[in-house]
Amino acid sequence: MSNPLQTPIDADKIVADFYDAFETAPSERLQRIAEVFSDDLYFSDPRGQVLGHKALDEMADEIYEMFPGCTFDPPTDIDSHANQIRFRWALRDASGEVVVRGQDILVIADDGRIKADYSFFEPRP
Repeated sequence: MSNPLQTPIDADKIVADFYDAFETAPSERLQRIAEVFSDDLYFSDPRGQVLGHKALDEMADEIYEMFPGCTFDPPTDIDSHANQIRFRWALRDASGEVVVRGQDILVIADDGRIKADYSFFEPRP
């Protein structure tokens, strides 16, 4: 079996870019999302699904409105094969308490951008 991508993926860099896109200031986030995620991006988590850059930017706004001052812990357990990456994460509220943990599975497009993100919450809400 061979890797369908022309070049190996750099899972650590892609996950760092993923985090950077979400942590970018709201006024610049949509542009950063476009750099990191493919035009036809699909995102799914237990709350629902979104398609495209604008919808993902709006979803990020909702998270920050729900949890003002929240921060993401650095990702852990980064693993990859072929064009897929998985990692664990945690979201903390302004007081530092973990409000949700999860695992994401990313599918990487041929151009190196994220084309799909399947996010799971632990424990399931």
